Amino acid sequence: MIQENIVIFISWYIENKEGKGSNYLLKSFKDDKNLFSNKLFEYADEFNNSFGINLFDINYDEVNDDFINNIQEKLKEKNPRFTEYNKRNGNGIPNAIFGKSNYLRFLNEVQLLLSVQDEVKSNTKLPFRKEFVSFLIEEQGYTVGSARSYASYVVSANKEVLSKYFKFDFLVTLSELLDNQESKNTIKHLELGLTQMLKFKDPKLKSKYKSGFIEYQNFINYEILNVEIFEEEVDFNTFEKEINDTFIPSPLTKEEIEEYKAEAIASEEGNLAVLLDQESIMKNFYFRLTTQNRLYGDIYYPISLIKKIFYLDKENRKYFDALIHNQINKIKII
Repeated sequence: MIQENIVIFISWYIENKEGKGSNYLLKSFKDDKNLFSNKLFEYADEFNNSFGINLFDINYDEVNDDFINNIQEKLKEKNPRFTEYNKRNGNGIPNAIFGKSNYLRFLNEVQLLLSVQDEVKSNTKLPFRKEFVSFLIEEQGYTVGSARSYASYVVSANKEVLSKYFKFDFLVTLSELLDNQESKNTIKHLELGLTQMLKFKDPKLKSKYKSGFIEYQNFINYEILNVEIFEEEVDFNTFEKEINDTFIPSPLTKEEIEEYKAEAIASEEGNLAVLLDQESIMKNFYFRLTTQNRLYGDIYYPISLIKKIFYLDKENRKYFDALIHNQINKIKII
């Protein structure tokens, strides 16, 4: 099993990493797969002797978060034996190959593939799941585990809430939209799932499902449909009326409208009004300020490109995110 798993990993590495940011096969192992395989066996044996974990002695069908997180934590430890071994072998090659950009990424993709296969078996496949998870990690800064959870929230919300209680199948509706040539003009239909789900009364589940839906809608708009929002002059009186007509049940007294601004209240039909909590507003502000390009007259402001440039470097990424969050925190609601 160990040798077979090493071969599987090498095949994945060559297809996904060699020449695309990593060149271990060419530069460190003379473009010799057998040498690469032998060295991986040796590295894994030393890792096992140092930490008690044989990295390749596992059924890939049983890969889980605990196994991945355990490896990640061991790699961070200053184990004297493995630290010395790591320095002697290519000045850190074992650690790099087993790290988050190589073997750990491979394990995450294996786990993601298994979850997709489970969805296929249960006929609940999330369109563009792999791309959605990558979007959350690379563009939104989520951990791999959190990104996978968000994808699961969308599927679970559709199955356990929308289809069950509201007879609305979000995934079927979405698939129809994506097949429709006019989908860009009907993208607001994606909000149907969210507005239906907000009527669900389990607060803990609703919070998770709502977060998943918001992120998935952002992903579909930005990455798949490439919807651009160009800012023009806005008639705020008309805009405010549209918001009130859409989300605030009528008729309401002035006092009730003020109360609505702080919490969700029951309408005459017993449904819940939409609650825009601080976390949701902050996430939406951040997404709009970092991904949606602007057009003012003849001036084009490519915000999405600016973000991608900052995200090329880890420290620049931290600076960019801190700057945007700082600006959002300074916004005053009048």
